[in-house]
Amino acid sequence: MKDVVRSVTPLLKRAGFRKRRHTFNRTPEPGLVHVLNFQMGAFNPPGPGAEAHVAPLESLEPGYLYGRFTINLGVYVAGMVIEGGETGSWVNHYNCQFRKRIGGLLTGEDVWWSLEVPDEMASVVETALSLAGLPWLDRFLHTSSIVDAFRSEGCAALGLPPVGPLQIAWLLKDTEPEDAEVLIRSYLSQDLHSGHREGVERQLRAAGLGHLLDPT
Repeated sequence: MKDVVRSVTPLLKRAGFRKRRHTFNRTPEPGLVHVLNFQMGAFNPPGPGAEAHVAPLESLEPGYLYGRFTINLGVYVAGMVIEGGETGSWVNHYNCQFRKRIGGLLTGEDVWWSLEVPDEMASVVETALSLAGLPWLDRFLHTSSIVDAFRSEGCAALGLPPVGPLQIAWLLKDTEPEDAEVLIRSYLSQDLHSGHREGVERQLRAAGLGHLLDPT
């Protein structure tokens, strides 16, 4: 893995990234961080959902992800953090609100590359990043572009989790309070898990938005 990462580091540094082991960070504007992470495959398929990854690799024995790798991309927005505080000086992929895998951007399917020939893989990875990975991140150079993308494409297309609309509302609550209120009320109208609902209500009250808990 380190040979592949080393080979594409110049490309990513030219694009404004800094490196820590197999993860890269770029900060287009304060409070907005792009994350690119090289992930090694575990020996066994990762959990019960792994069947979704089997299709392109059907001929391989169990443990097929061992010796393979993929690339995770993410966007972290400090203004979308509802609870738990902001991250420190470095952002990991799991901290991001927006998340995509390189395969989803390239072909719509998960992709894991072999490490058997790292020199060849380095060229493949550089092409994949240039064609799909970096252009996807470049869409989100400003928080305003994130809001625009959410409004035009919705959560799923952008890699946001189910709580995404609430996170977007949190980003808008000080600058576009009416739009934020619509998103929050819509989110609260869903059948939320009781513990999650209690946490959301607590955060709304702490943020001075307790009035949104009143039925309209």
